[in-house]
Amino acid sequence: MFRLVCFVAVTGGLALAPLAAPAADPVSEVRDYAGVAYVTGGVGLEERAQLEALGTEFSLRLTFALTTRSFLSDVPVRILDSGGQAVLEATSDGPILFARLAPGAYVVEAGPPDELQRQSVQVVAGRQTQVNFFWRPIDHGGEPDRVPTQEETGGRGR
Repeated sequence: MFRLVCFVAVTGGLALAPLAAPAADPVSEVRDYAGVAYVTGGVGLEERAQLEALGTEFSLRLTFALTTRSFLSDVPVRILDSGGQAVLEATSDGPILFARLAPGAYVVEAGPPDELQRQSVQVVAGRQTQVNFFWRPIDHGGEPDRVPTQEETGGRGR
């Protein structure tokens, strides 16, 4: 299950003010998975600014949200190289994950098994590739938006 991270929109732009998220620690240090550097987070104004500053050093940016534009965290992520080998496996600490990948073709898998999404990505030297993942929320009679579980969808996805 994902954790919902809400932001409010204001006239003239987007103010990134969390409405319902646990207090976030400062941006995590850059982590390493099998030689691939990555950093994840982006909950709250300060953390997002710090993460964006670090993000310029990475070749891939992933963003996770509902189609209602509410951001998500706790998203399982797996990046596979052209041979199908996992080069990165992580869980997002916020709606953004940056990874430093070598140029080449990859498949990015994001989400829990019952809501897994896959996108093909071509990382090019000297520029950042951005990939956005969106999930449709389900209506729970006034409860916050969230991604449905496999039991709620009868194992069919959406």
